[in-house]
Amino acid sequence: MVFGWGKKKEETEKATLAQEIRISEIIHALEEHKKSRQDRAAQESKPRFETIKKEIQSIFRIINNLKDDDLNLDDVDNRIKVIAVRGKAEIVETITKEAKTTIPDVRNYESMLKCTEVCSHILKKIGDVLGKNSRIVHIFAKKYANDLKAHLETVTTNHQIILKMIQEIKDFESSENIIKEKIANMTSLSEELLTKISGLAKHKESLKQYENLIADTEKKLQELKSSKEYAQFLSLQSNLKRLDEERNRAYKEIDDEFSKISRPLGKYVYVTSLDKQLKVLLESLIQTPSGTLEATKKDAILTILESCMKGVISGTVSVKESEKTVGQITHLISILDQLIRKKEEHEKKIRAAKEQAGSFDQNHFVDLEKRLSDAKEDLDNTTSKIRSLESEIEQQTRQSEHLLEELSEILYKTLGRKYVVVK
Repeated sequence: MVFGWGKKKEETEKATLAQEIRISEIIHALEEHKKSRQDRAAQESKPRFETIKKEIQSIFRIINNLKDDDLNLDDVDNRIKVIAVRGKAEIVETITKEAKTTIPDVRNYESMLKCTEVCSHILKKIGDVLGKNSRIVHIFAKKYANDLKAHLETVTTNHQIILKMIQEIKDFESSENIIKEKIANMTSLSEELLTKISGLAKHKESLKQYENLIADTEKKLQELKSSKEYAQFLSLQSNLKRLDEERNRAYKEIDDEFSKISRPLGKYVYVTSLDKQLKVLLESLIQTPSGTLEATKKDAILTILESCMKGVISGTVSVKESEKTVGQITHLISILDQLIRKKEEHEKKIRAAKEQAGSFDQNHFVDLEKRLSDAKEDLDNTTSKIRSLESEIEQQTRQSEHLLEELSEILYKTLGRKYVVVK
């Protein structure tokens, strides 16, 4: 083994290791790197600008010589001579003007950009005028052409190198903007994640509260259901249900009896001379006989039935079978007391059963059941929200990790070294 070889290998391996960098440190690192590149570019451009200045002055001296040169145009066709003289004058005027343009000194990157702008303008003007009059130069001023070409190539080469340095910094700034955008996205995503994680914790706390409320309410309901009072309440409810069914049958019997004479009563409404109060009662009897029939209204109902029967007999109330109708009304009148009594007996039984409700607090029981139902609904809704938030957090966490990887990759490409980006 060569002495020291192992140590060199170890140092190389350490150099290739990725360095940790926090998101909050990236912008500063980029700014420092950009400033370093800008300063280096400014320094490296100085001698190139000096070369450009010298070359432009050399071009100016060549043009001065061209200015005083008659180009041996005496024997040339007058039309061509005019074109050559005009072209020469344009070249001399333009390049003389551009050569006198002051190119600022390079102090920093900003002044380097200004210098580049000025040089670009000068080079374009010189290039344009020589390009426009290229044939004149090569035919009549051939002895100047090669020198002009050589100096222009030197200017162009240095100018292009400077432009390349600037473009590299612009490319860096473009990458810098992408990195800043990703950092902004990362920051926004992190804030959103924190909000959702906080919301998730609150929902989980609410979930525990709902679970405790459900357990407590179920316990109270079970205690109520196990009590003697609840057993009595259930017995009462069963009895009330049976009594309701009996009352409904009694009501149906009343409705059925009145339905037999519903047609004559319906026609009697339009021909009756009864007073307003009795007419309202008649309309009620037609609509809901069982609900209208009461002992307090018996006399009035009898008056209505008897009047209707007289109308049928006299023909005022037109029916197909008047004798049958009279018989039905007569039968209804004869059982009216019985129907009223049966209805009142059922109502009395129901009232008596309700009075036997005992000490069981039905409202409290109903409130507990509603509380249990609401708590279960809230539990289901909260569980659904928790699942949704957990899914979103998982997805955004992956997105966050992917953004960190992207940042590491673009930092490597931009800064030329490996970084592991951490929050």
